[in-house]
Amino acid sequence: MPNFHACCVRLAGELPAVVLSADYRLAPEHRFPAGLDDAANVLSWVRGQAAAIGDNADPWLSETADFGRVFIAGDSAGGGVVHHTAVGLASGRLGPLDLIRVAGCAMLCPLFGGEERTASEAEFPPGPFLSLPAVDQAWRLVLPPGSTRDHPLANPFGPNSPALDGVALPPMLVVAAAHDLLRDRSVDYAARLKAMEKPVELVEFEGQHHGFFAVEPYGDAGSEVVRLVKRFAYGNGGASD
Repeated sequence: MPNFHACCVRLAGELPAVVLSADYRLAPEHRFPAGLDDAANVLSWVRGQAAAIGDNADPWLSETADFGRVFIAGDSAGGGVVHHTAVGLASGRLGPLDLIRVAGCAMLCPLFGGEERTASEAEFPPGPFLSLPAVDQAWRLVLPPGSTRDHPLANPFGPNSPALDGVALPPMLVVAAAHDLLRDRSVDYAARLKAMEKPVELVEFEGQHHGFFAVEPYGDAGSEVVRLVKRFAYGNGGASD
């Protein structure tokens, strides 16, 4: 998609960074966890590139990429994929982290769900890029048939979701938009991780709606996102108060 390509081009040029942008299979033909499996396969490919030599190595990556500072990032639904990928890595479900080091994760307006409505879902009017009926339908299409929005793949703090207290997550950057229907879920997510003493930083953008960076990556708010991600990646790679 051109807008996501523009986001990646800007991040690559201005961080600077080697940016690998990967699609994942989409619902309803491919319900979760298909998209999460695809994210795991991307990391497996990156590990393979870190180990590859000679003709098996991508010369562009082998000459320019720093496999010791890998960041995983995603916008909206991709932000939710980032969460599950980070938990899978930290719990060992996605295999060993030999040869690469995930230095942090960035989640922009992550898409989370839940049966109980938040204040922002109940009170905010539909934004230009998202409405509550569209979110509800997305969950019906992407989750396993018969699931509710409290399914662990939608609600990381639902009644059947695994506890995260003992999971050693990497530094997490969470970006929320003040006018996003899902704003409260992003804020609650960061607050819960912080209460568990996880390395998490929350930054809220006033006046912005869901997916603002992907929609207008070269706008003023998009420029601030780039500065924020650059500080996250090239600072201490962790959260700050």
